[in-house]
Amino acid sequence: SAELLRVDPARLRSLAAAVAADPLAAAQAIQRSRLTVEAGEPLALELRAFLQSVRGAGEGAASARGGRAALEVAAAVRRAMKERAAGWAARANVAS
Repeated sequence: SAELLRVDPARLRSLAAAVAADPLAAAQAIQRSRLTVEAGEPLALELRAFLQSVRGAGEGAASARGGRAALEVAAAVRRAMKERAAGWAARANVAS
């Protein structure tokens, strides 16, 4: 097992004045919990969880909403990388 720390962004924003006066006040927005990690090879565990969810025998590793959000982030990262690469190519063509 391991310790998992999560920051509640809304709580942190609500503490802005207190944090300005005392940065340690930000600790109030941190949630601490134990994370239990199942023994086994990670990909095999992920596939087993997926198959169980498809069979209706449990939840998958992520919700459909979480999966969609992850895909949106990945797509945004990919777009940004392509835009940056295009900018570098354009600068290289101007310099030569």
